[in-house]
Amino acid sequence: MHKSSILLWLRNLVLGVALCAGAMPVMGCGMLGALTNPKVGAALNEDASMYVVLRRSTTAEKIADSVNTAITTAPGEGDDGWMATVSDPTDALKDEMTKASKRHHYAGANAPIRVLPSEGWAKVLPDAVQKGSGKTLLGFVGGSIVDQYGAVADLKKQIGDLKGKIEDNKIEIKKDGESDDDKTRLGKENDDLSAQIDKLETQVDPLQDKLIDAAKDSASKAQLGSDGTKIVTVVARLRQAVEDAKVSNGSALVGYPRAIPGLQNTLKGTVISFVVEYIEEKTGKIVDTSHVQPDVKLDGMTPTITINGLGTDDLGKLSLGDLTSAIVDKTKKFVSDAFSLPSRVGRVQELLTLQSKVLGAMLDGFKANGLTPPALKDIDPISVTPAGTAKGGGSAKTPAKH
Repeated sequence: MHKSSILLWLRNLVLGVALCAGAMPVMGCGMLGALTNPKVGAALNEDASMYVVLRRSTTAEKIADSVNTAITTAPGEGDDGWMATVSDPTDALKDEMTKASKRHHYAGANAPIRVLPSEGWAKVLPDAVQKGSGKTLLGFVGGSIVDQYGAVADLKKQIGDLKGKIEDNKIEIKKDGESDDDKTRLGKENDDLSAQIDKLETQVDPLQDKLIDAAKDSASKAQLGSDGTKIVTVVARLRQAVEDAKVSNGSALVGYPRAIPGLQNTLKGTVISFVVEYIEEKTGKIVDTSHVQPDVKLDGMTPTITINGLGTDDLGKLSLGDLTSAIVDKTKKFVSDAFSLPSRVGRVQELLTLQSKVLGAMLDGFKANGLTPPALKDIDPISVTPAGTAKGGGSAKTPAKH
């Protein structure tokens, strides 16, 4: 790492400590852990709207779910060649990132914002891993690992859910008007939840250690034949997707303290994004957002929305009433998701951490088996300026991470 990069990382780490200690105590110091990754720390320099923060969280979740599918239930190869897509996804990822950079929530930003690689992975990976027929990915390496992975993943999800409940309770405790009795009750509930987490972690830790050892050992002995290079490349790409998802998930956590106080002020832009997405989904047409003028009010967590500026050329056969109803539902979910984001980030991080360790162990085993993982190129974020001009999206060759 260059000296200037180190200094920037240290500065971001100091800012993160300040946020962790005072600005957003409800999130604990999970933020500090996220900031150990310099790519995550860069989010401190961004004025990301809550819409972007939530996208970073949801794209990370989609990636985690897709990798989970690829490892356990999706085929290892099939007629549609999903492994070929995953082994060389760079162009597809850049295309999806470029498309995202032109969306209102990025192109209409008030300050420079990054479109992270997770935007690409969240589009490319779910579609790819659901195609084809044949063995599971772990089936190529050793079928017994599938059951081991499933057992550990289930426990990790339970831990993540419990951690999420703790974060939700912390948010409730901090709400204005919460009674002392309710705060005491929620505090005791969190103590009980923490005890449950400790018990589950005591149970899962040795199982995870055995899984990691088994994944490495099986990969070192796997007889892959002519499929060897392809399978090793796919595992390396899935590991890359997981690492990019961790950056996205961490960036959501880091951006949350700045975004949540301004939720009301960003709802108008969020509704515009929802309008564009809905009309595109129903008609295939991209609406010019310059004349879309929604009126949005928030009463607690309940939005009231009036959409102005859309004509028949925009709507086609769509009903304005149906459009408004759909946007209200989307906005209600958006507001609910915004307040529960810390718990989602924690749940997703549990699964991503497990996936990273398992895939990394497999790559180490492949190396011992004489199958060297490829040196992959990192996909650079695309930087979008306030004027809406996208820059970047290139790639720099770096050694594969193991």
